[in-house]
Amino acid sequence: MNVRTHIRLDSVSSTNEFMQFLVSMKRPAEGTVISAINQYAGRGQAGRSWHASPGKNISSSFIFYPDFVPARHQFRLNKLFAVSAVHFFRQFLREGNIRIKWPNDLLINGSKAAGMLIRVSTAGDLLRQAILGLGFNISEDQFPGDIPNPVSLCQYADHIPDIPILIGAFQEHLWADYKRLRAGRYPDLDREYTRNLFGMDQALQFTSPETGAFEGVIQGVDEFGRLLIQTGQDITAFQSGTLVFQLTEK
Repeated sequence: MNVRTHIRLDSVSSTNEFMQFLVSMKRPAEGTVISAINQYAGRGQAGRSWHASPGKNISSSFIFYPDFVPARHQFRLNKLFAVSAVHFFRQFLREGNIRIKWPNDLLINGSKAAGMLIRVSTAGDLLRQAILGLGFNISEDQFPGDIPNPVSLCQYADHIPDIPILIGAFQEHLWADYKRLRAGRYPDLDREYTRNLFGMDQALQFTSPETGAFEGVIQGVDEFGRLLIQTGQDITAFQSGTLVFQLTEK
């Protein structure tokens, strides 16, 4: 990755949308990042809005061309990006427990510190390109009241560098982990993802439209990105967007 391939914008509705526009016009170098001081219409999972005060957070998008990844295994990218985010946050944390909340959020001590949105396109049975959009709460201190359990990195770090330096630090982690995936070291990334998965082997309360409220134990994530939950002797696979679960580990 060329860490100098960094397009900085003062203001944009969405870095993901801008990246999609850029990709439609030309083929940016792999690893190119677009960041914005003010992203005023960012989106997270399921079209939810993403709040970020100007200049206080990381709002950015990256482009990759993972044509070595089978389309049916695209969740490998989710695991890669989440593991890279864990590495990034741990670099600056003074204290606090960082965990991956399935599928694409990062929690510090059970509170949401980051979210990622991944859009892929395919060519036959392989992935063609992937756009990673991310929002990292860095120095945010004004969260909307309807956001549950938000937190910022600054609450758990002694020193926070400037945002461009932070983006460069994340690029380094991201590229190192991407090379691991390209080299066929997916099992390593898979183990790291599972080891850092919030609620792993813990009894949690869940709610789903099909079953209502229930208690279960997270057993990991399968090759298609479904969360595996054990209830009694049974293990059920849940698709993203079909579960709500508590953010307190027993």
